[in-house]
Amino acid sequence: MTDDTVRKLRSFCEKKGISTTGAIAITIHRNRTGDFASIIANFDDGTVHTVYPQAFNKVYNEGPVNESEEFLYCYQAELDTAPLNVQTGASDKEAESPLAFCCGNLVSYRPIRTQNDRTFEDFVRGFKGDAPGLLFEVKRQVDNGPLISTAFFELRGGQRIRVEPTGPISKIHSFKNYKCSIHNRFFGVDLYKNLYMNQAHHMRCIAFAKRDTAIEDAFFEKHGC
Repeated sequence: MTDDTVRKLRSFCEKKGISTTGAIAITIHRNRTGDFASIIANFDDGTVHTVYPQAFNKVYNEGPVNESEEFLYCYQAELDTAPLNVQTGASDKEAESPLAFCCGNLVSYRPIRTQNDRTFEDFVRGFKGDAPGLLFEVKRQVDNGPLISTAFFELRGGQRIRVEPTGPISKIHSFKNYKCSIHNRFFGVDLYKNLYMNQAHHMRCIAFAKRDTAIEDAFFEKHGC
């Protein structure tokens, strides 16, 4: 049975000339706020998913940018559905976890020295430090297997706080990789600078779902879906 969200999303895409072949990741942003919803949907079988378990490999598309619009959106269409059917051995609860890592038993994998080593150490150990203006992108995957989730975190007072950036971010050329042999997990951590200084229209397409029924219902109603 097709999920009602997928039905509405298909109607919206057909109205906008967006392909309904394969899967789609769409982010809906309430203009000039930090509020947004993100949906991962498989048009082929009518299902919605928590995460698209592969890194996006192409530039996402934006709908028309109009400052007077209540909602703006960006998307990646015609995504391969095969990754959605891969069994990772991970639960949706793990993919949505507010925790950056599975546990504290991480071992650095093929470490490369960077000028941000102390920042990474503070973040991974998670007991001290602040990193104002920085975001940590954590890719969690089965070791030598498929991606489970991609999430962003801030470091505040030694605490790793999961956040969902909607504004522009700039990648810093620093990264670290870690493994956990106990849980068979691999973590890739990339460092970004947060450029989101105001509530402008900028947004990014994200590979994990962040459902907000109020935003979704208002968006689809506005477009007659």
